[in-house]
Amino acid sequence: MDYVREASEYLKSYSDLKISERNLKEEIEEIEEELLNVKEVHYSDMPTGSNKNRPDDELVNKIFILDKYKNKLQKTIESTGQIVLALGKLPQYERELLTYYYIDGLRDFCVYEKLNCSERKFYSDKSKAIRKFAIQLFGIEVIY
Repeated sequence: MDYVREASEYLKSYSDLKISERNLKEEIEEIEEELLNVKEVHYSDMPTGSNKNRPDDELVNKIFILDKYKNKLQKTIESTGQIVLALGKLPQYERELLTYYYIDGLRDFCVYEKLNCSERKFYSDKSKAIRKFAIQLFGIEVIY
């Protein structure tokens, strides 16, 4: 089932997305700080010749990278927000089960202990919970 597999991949990538979000914020801050320290560049100050690097090209490239990082950050925040929103629509038990298993990376026996359930119940509940999560995440309309 593709929708279930895709949803589990979203949950598995959540921690990486949060790390990426932090790293992008740091990169953006660094570039913005660099841009604040840039002095005005005049064309008369630029080197001549076809092989010379232009100071304005370096500046434009920093702005380009800054915009690129800001776009990536926005997409990352949207992705993590969708995951949090979909998890928030689940009952607490199912939310904890999916969080422990997929996001926190706890293995089966650790999750059984935390949720105080049997192995059989864990697998049954995990299967139901990931389907519910996928339906919430992707906005699939299911009519029973």
